[in-house]
Amino acid sequence: MKIVMEKPVKGRLQDAVDALFALNEDDFNRVLQEFKNGSGNGVVVQFVYTTDNCARPDMPIKMGLIDNKEDLRSYYASERVKSDEFFAALGKYVPEQILVDADETARATAILNLCGLDTFQKHYANFNGCSMRSVETAFSVLQNEKVLYEFLNTSDSMQNIVVDDQMFKKREVFEVLGDIFGYPADDGEFKRAKGKMNNYYVPELGKMIENYAKLYNSGYNLDRYANDEYTFKAQFTKTGAIYRCVGNCEFDINPQLKREVYEDMPSDLTTEEKAVYIYAKLCSVLEYDDGIIEIEGKRISKIEKSRFDKSALESIKPNGKIICYDFARICARFLNELDGVTAMVLSQGLIDGHYLTGFYTDKVSARLEAINVSGESSLNDLARAHNKLELAGIDIISDKFGIFPTALEKAYASVYCRGKTTIADFVSQIKEQKSAEAQLDKLIEAFIQTLREKHICGNEATLIYNAFKKNGFFGTEIESIYIGDKHTTENGTFYQRKILLRQNGDENPYLIDVVNLTSKQISAADVAKNLQSKQFVYESNKYQLKGLETVKGND
Repeated sequence: MKIVMEKPVKGRLQDAVDALFALNEDDFNRVLQEFKNGSGNGVVVQFVYTTDNCARPDMPIKMGLIDNKEDLRSYYASERVKSDEFFAALGKYVPEQILVDADETARATAILNLCGLDTFQKHYANFNGCSMRSVETAFSVLQNEKVLYEFLNTSDSMQNIVVDDQMFKKREVFEVLGDIFGYPADDGEFKRAKGKMNNYYVPELGKMIENYAKLYNSGYNLDRYANDEYTFKAQFTKTGAIYRCVGNCEFDINPQLKREVYEDMPSDLTTEEKAVYIYAKLCSVLEYDDGIIEIEGKRISKIEKSRFDKSALESIKPNGKIICYDFARICARFLNELDGVTAMVLSQGLIDGHYLTGFYTDKVSARLEAINVSGESSLNDLARAHNKLELAGIDIISDKFGIFPTALEKAYASVYCRGKTTIADFVSQIKEQKSAEAQLDKLIEAFIQTLREKHICGNEATLIYNAFKKNGFFGTEIESIYIGDKHTTENGTFYQRKILLRQNGDENPYLIDVVNLTSKQISAADVAKNLQSKQFVYESNKYQLKGLETVKGND
């Protein structure tokens, strides 16, 4: 619906008010009917000038109310009259504000009465399929100081409240208010309600937002009802990547794996602490599959794609090799056995995408990314747990009560049998066992021995290597690249990852086998020969060693 004005006189906003008052009785009643039949988003009446850009200049100009598309010249205004500003301008014409023309007062009052809080509540209830009573009750908490006081001073956060013989069901109230008012933006402001009520006249909205902020910042976990990401209805990472929920398929956890996880779990843990303990324990007893590498930029894996395989999941025992898809399903299955926990598999991308677990309780929400590439050394949580390092794959969405730090410390004490260690301290402790002048071959030997002692191989060993290298374990002037070493078995041909490592541009690099945990020095000629025959294949053409083949860079 548009109201066409001739040309600017007092400015678009005041001209809009004047144009509304100037409509004949029939046209004004049509405007009222439009407001009366408004949808869940309210009604937007656009005010345009004949001087605005027009898509159909060939059509005759029509002044006043235009609600027939056939008569519309499709004006494109350079600016719009915002609904909240328009309603505020009309509000100045009601008797309580200023003495003005009686007809103008009547028209302003008639429109505002159709666009007030009562109308918003009715539209909201209809659009969301909830009862009008629950919506009205929720708003009364923000408007009645006595009720708000009772909410803010209740020792039991989920205890229902009775005020003047009226029952207030907290969960019902929070579901409505959380959806409408949301959670604070980065600047701390609660902006969702302004957007939802933008096309309504709610002059008391500022005070209601202020009271809602008191509730949100009190002892209640309103994130549970206000933040869509909390329950994974909308999943976004800080980089903008989108996760989607994947259905939880039924399967039985392998009895040996279940026994290993639960056997030493302390009996006094809270629900959230149990969830963190299970995650840390799974990271410590499962291993990253060594058959996944990239060859010349293409992902190569023994596992062709990520798909639900009941028998494969049920066969995974302690020390079993898994990929992110397996871990996400197993972790979600464990967590859903806990009372008060909802867990699900999340995916980023399809089929061969990345998978992780999301879980939430009434107090916390987080994503658990065991096989991740994050943190100071791109070391995933399986590799970290095997070395008793602090975990980095718990992405906290909400923890208003500060539960996770304590839960993690308890997990470290129980799973690691001591506290956590940083990567830098871990590398320093191992290097201290060697003299400062130790040669590269001795340092590689110490690295391999560490892997053997901690039963780490494959891709996890590669991640540990990265951590050692970035923390200076192998010294300075180190160059290294990954290659695939071709192996042929009865099941076909595949590649095992190996590392070529050298110092100060030495001609003969060291070859580290991260699967069998061995190392040897190999001549440049042998490397070139194997590359030429395709026995060795660079994982990426961007990363090669100078002097062995065309150089594109180093890591």
